Amino acid sequence: MNETSQGSLKEDLMASVFRFRRVGPLVPQEIDGQKTDLSLSEFVLLKRIISTPEGNIETVHDDLYISKPAVCQMLGNLERKGYLNRDVDKTNRRKRILSLTQKGLRAVEVMDKTVHSYFEEIINRFGEKKTRNFISLFNRFADVTEAIRSTGTGNRQ
Repeated sequence: MNETSQGSLKEDLMASVFRFRRVGPLVPQEIDGQKTDLSLSEFVLLKRIISTPEGNIETVHDDLYISKPAVCQMLGNLERKGYLNRDVDKTNRRKRILSLTQKGLRAVEVMDKTVHSYFEEIINRFGEKKTRNFISLFNRFADVTEAIRSTGTGNRQ
């Protein structure tokens, strides 16, 4: 590949990556007449808390591909916003038990429908086979970018 076409390919890839960031599911503007103040990441974290026995989310940062401090900050935000309770575990005072408030449960219910409907429409329009291929390619792309970041080889000129 010549330098000109490789430069164009790099620019096209960069533009696509930036465009992809805008494609995420729409967060509802309102839930039961109240303005929504949840980000997509907070929604995913709430869903994870529901599905985790005893609200133990020690490894959630790995599953969501975010840092532990970011998870702690999101938990604090969710608690302040009234979506989440954090209680001390009576058997281990260093551990916190996480549970959703009624507001948190309702938000997950509404957002779940919105997100599922959004992705269902994408699959319907894009097609199941193309969607599966896209997932496979995107996961491979993410693996490559994570490997480059972890080894520091992305700094080559």
